[in-house]
Amino acid sequence: ATNVISGNYSHGLAPDTTDGLVIQGNYIGVGADSSTSLPNGGVGIVLTNSTDATIGGPSVEAKNIIKNNVLDGIYLGSNNDGVVIEGNNIDSNLAHGINVDGGTNINIGGTATNAGNTVSFNLSTGILLNNTSFVVVESNTVNDNANTGIQVNNSTDITIGGTATNAGNTVNGNDNNG
Repeated sequence: ATNVISGNYSHGLAPDTTDGLVIQGNYIGVGADSSTSLPNGGVGIVLTNSTDATIGGPSVEAKNIIKNNVLDGIYLGSNNDGVVIEGNNIDSNLAHGINVDGGTNINIGGTATNAGNTVSFNLSTGILLNNTSFVVVESNTVNDNANTGIQVNNSTDITIGGTATNAGNTVNGNDNNG
């Protein structure tokens, strides 16, 4: 069953200190029809202090639709380890699509069928990596964001794309750099 997590004064979801958390099949910032705008007043999903969390997945049922939120679509704060973000539609948020600000061992997208995220039409950067390490960004479509498609700052051991089949990202139409 789909949860509608929308129209909240602050963030849509903000779990803290979790192990093995799974967030799948939700409409965050939209109504039950998946298109009517019902923004949350903050970030769609804020995740901090979490280990082995999964946001979305490659199946249609696992995909989250995260759009129209007043800040980021997804924000990963410090002390996250082993987070997987895949198969989501993240668009039209008023800040970044995915903002990773700390943490390690994070996979955004993947090479399995439908594991890539669609990150588009956000009013800042599509995917922003700050102060993080061991991040893999693959098989995502990052387009038409109002700033940079994929931006990396003060981070180490980052892989964007790769040599595996389907590892490449499609990054185009962003208002600043790819």
